[in-house]
Amino acid sequence: MARIKRFEAEPIRFGTSGQHFDQSVKTYQMSEEERQERMNVNPVRYVEFKEKGLSDSKIAKEMGISIANLNNKKSHWGFVNKSVNEMKAIVKRKTNQHQRKQSAAPNMSDDIHQQSEEKKTEKQQVSQESTQEADDQTEEIRSLRQELQGVKSFNANLERQLEEANEKAKRLASVQREFETLESKYQQLTEDYQQAQEELMNAQTKQSITIVQQQLENAKRAFDQEVAEHKQTKEKLDSAVINNETLARNWKEEQKRHEQLATYTQLVMPS
Repeated sequence: MARIKRFEAEPIRFGTSGQHFDQSVKTYQMSEEERQERMNVNPVRYVEFKEKGLSDSKIAKEMGISIANLNNKKSHWGFVNKSVNEMKAIVKRKTNQHQRKQSAAPNMSDDIHQQSEEKKTEKQQVSQESTQEADDQTEEIRSLRQELQGVKSFNANLERQLEEANEKAKRLASVQREFETLESKYQQLTEDYQQAQEELMNAQTKQSITIVQQQLENAKRAFDQEVAEHKQTKEKLDSAVINNETLARNWKEEQKRHEQLATYTQLVMPS
């Protein structure tokens, strides 16, 4: 058995005189009226009053306290110079759901009723969110289908334009061949013109000179006409080349965009 020393068994002393302390436990039971009063003064109710647009003086009157006491409570809650949303965030951060419900309910029956209402509201919100999300997805799918249909129509239009561009390319090749023929005729006319000039130089009689001049004038008019046709044909050829290149480039860009949209639609649309 352990031996207890003498000074351990004696009362606690400070200095030379012994000191005796009251080691009894005292309890204090709060009255129902005081408990209800303290429950009414809480940050949750203050935020609720603020959401309704009440001033601090009216809130203090509703809580049964003075405005000075309310200001002290606000400072203790951290509500000074805070907006309603900021105060709600502070309440949510510093209290749990049960505490917020306890602060908002004046008695047990109200607490149970409020919990039931909150659960109903939460279920309704979840149902509404699910319905809204389904509606949003349906609308997005419908929009994507419409856009895909538009892209398909545009792609078909591009394909028709490409076919037309191919036909224009074929006509362009034909014009090119005609152009080469005109160049050959132009060369032949140039030679004939030079030959006519030589004949003019060698003409001995005035009649021969007149005939040759007339032939030269006819040859020159024919030459000018061929040159004008040659210029028009060249302008048509250049314009057809530019249009064909532009159509081909647009078709490639829309084809790429169509492939990207088709890939995205396959990811979003349900199989």
